[in-house]
Amino acid sequence: MPDVDPLHESRALLLQFQRSNLKAAHVATEWLEFFASRDPAWSARGRVAGLAPARADIPEHIVAAPHLGTLEAPLAAGSAVTEGTVLARLRVLDRLIDLVADRNGTLADCRAADGDLVEYGQPLFALA
Repeated sequence: MPDVDPLHESRALLLQFQRSNLKAAHVATEWLEFFASRDPAWSARGRVAGLAPARADIPEHIVAAPHLGTLEAPLAAGSAVTEGTVLARLRVLDRLIDLVADRNGTLADCRAADGDLVEYGQPLFALA
């Protein structure tokens, strides 16, 4: 299951911005903030001061949904997991796909509940 790659996503956003007629674009997600402007006078110095400081309690690793589907039987937050542990199942059409931990750790956060419809790339679990 691929992780979200901020560098790849940034390049894709920049390419779309270059192909558009937009004067500026700002995209902010949980894992990335991207701003592009055609105005050479724009400076990021004022924006950087307003960013929140890094938190030590942010989990190290996010497990995202590999497909659009319905989440089934997720583990509870706080569960100890090892590499290969099934965190939940994702029902895609008539198939079930196991969502597995790709590292040892603790399931710090479960961001979707049993029966929730989840989107491709949606963060589902945080492993610490």
